Amino acid sequence: MGLRQDKKDQIRQRLYETSTDLFRERGFEATRVKDIIDRVGVSEATFFNYFPTKEAVLHHSAAQSKQFYGVFLQHLLARADEPATDRLRELARVMASVVVADRQFMASVVGRTSLFWDATGTAKATDLENFDLLAGLFRQGQQTGDISSGHDPLQLAEVFIAIFTLTITNWLTGWWGDIGELEPRILTALDVMLTGCRKQAN
Repeated sequence: MGLRQDKKDQIRQRLYETSTDLFRERGFEATRVKDIIDRVGVSEATFFNYFPTKEAVLHHSAAQSKQFYGVFLQHLLARADEPATDRLRELARVMASVVVADRQFMASVVGRTSLFWDATGTAKATDLENFDLLAGLFRQGQQTGDISSGHDPLQLAEVFIAIFTLTITNWLTGWWGDIGELEPRILTALDVMLTGCRKQAN
């Protein structure tokens, strides 16, 4: 039973990796299921047994991204001796670097999945867990005094995510045209937010 499951997992991973490689090479629209199964060497029925649609591959990628994001938030939370604002800026830089390193593929994922919004079921549950982790970073900042305690940490997390999802989406889609690099744009937006929620001196 264990070996059978291992084989299934291996096939699923090969299909996933091959699909995403082809999406990067040719674009999502130009990649056919036939292109994927020909490269892997399996039948069309095998592909659909693991991924009911081509879009399901993108949904799997979005789910993995949410999981990795949660793990990184846990890592940042564990570094409680560091200023929360520094860790939030690190989070911003990492988020930006992931998007920039894979712009075309990330545009497909953001545009066709619930990576940023409209999540339901398991994806929504993961988002809520991650929101609580992010709010935990703001709570730590409030406890050390570098973030005002007069703000609801969950709402601060919500504002943080709103800034980042819209900034990233606009950059991926070229909404404002050529606005330069993503990282400095995100860091500027974050600094505006942190200035607004910084503890005011008496």
